[in-house]
Amino acid sequence: MAKVAARRASGDSQRSNQAVGAVSLSDQLKKMLRHPLIILTAVIIGAILGALASVAATPKYQATATVLATPVSPDPNALASNQLTLKIDTEAGVAASREVAEEAAKEIDVNDQGLVSRLVHNVEVAPHSGTEVMDITATADNPEDAALYANSIAKSYLKVRTEAAQERVDAAAKEAKKELDNLPKDSSEQVKATLTEKLAQIQLTNTEAGRVISEAKAPQASQNLGMLKTALVGACLGLLIGAVLAWIADSRARKLAHADRAEEVVRGPVSHIRRGSEVEDTRRAMMALGAPVGHVSSGDHRGVIVYSPTPQLAEQYASVVGESISQENVHFTDSISTALSNEPTFQAVADQPTVVVASHEAGFSEVLSAAENLGAALIVVDSSTESAQLREFAQLAARTSHADIEYVYLAS
Repeated sequence: MAKVAARRASGDSQRSNQAVGAVSLSDQLKKMLRHPLIILTAVIIGAILGALASVAATPKYQATATVLATPVSPDPNALASNQLTLKIDTEAGVAASREVAEEAAKEIDVNDQGLVSRLVHNVEVAPHSGTEVMDITATADNPEDAALYANSIAKSYLKVRTEAAQERVDAAAKEAKKELDNLPKDSSEQVKATLTEKLAQIQLTNTEAGRVISEAKAPQASQNLGMLKTALVGACLGLLIGAVLAWIADSRARKLAHADRAEEVVRGPVSHIRRGSEVEDTRRAMMALGAPVGHVSSGDHRGVIVYSPTPQLAEQYASVVGESISQENVHFTDSISTALSNEPTFQAVADQPTVVVASHEAGFSEVLSAAENLGAALIVVDSSTESAQLREFAQLAARTSHADIEYVYLAS
């Protein structure tokens, strides 16, 4: 009994370790590729929708004007050269401002109420780092408007900046002239000359904000990807969606269909019974039960129950089990009550190995109780086996049974 308990404890430990096995990426890809029709359908639908989107989409055109901004003195009264610097990022912000958009809208169409908003949202200003140059790019529904918007923003930016500089000069000149006019009559000629020179310098202050070094031209082609490229993008998205749908369909499949899905359901290894190698593969499965070289019984077992939740599958596999057994005097029966009974009839054959071939109508509790009495069970499944039934049996067996249970998958 100690030997039986130790081996069963070992079996419990193995099942526990198997339940936490990692799932590889290749296994997940294999799941998806089992459903090529789902993936292909999603790819085709994605490509068609992409092509239709391309046809329905409004063409978008972009045009770019390039502006050179020059430093303008912020204070006409202080003409030191170290003040004549320009921050191109700041100037890019000015060019993209609503003030410049409003000025440009006046030049384009003063009656278009939504033009300012379109200019603000459809014009981008990109400064060239380390230079005094920036690109003004406008997007519109037709090439002519795109070029018009870019050029108008560029010119309006220079105009707004020039006017701001001129206002500062005019204000400084006015202040200097006022100071000169209010000089006392007894002021020296040197003081008058100094103020006169200051006024002249202010009036000569440069207010040119820069120039357009490259005007925007109406583009020949739109920025839309085109039907072929859009269809390709749609196909790629369809591939991703199709892969997810295929994975979901595989995970929720009603029938096993594949041997590795059986392993997922029972959360452990499943012996594969290959066509043409049924006897050898069955003997390997029996070795996993502790019945080497086709022996049904060992020190731990009095026999084995063969069961399947799929109709006729256990009966079909029983003939293979019979061919795989090299031990003599094995008692085959289809009566599960034989393994459940404590009557003298069963005791009389207790020393004779017993193979019970259970009907698919037998209850799970009966099968597991028989397995407890016999010591081992072969649970047979194939592609038509219901996943839910196998999962229910495996979960119940893992919680309640100490028998050695080997799951086998019959190849179609």
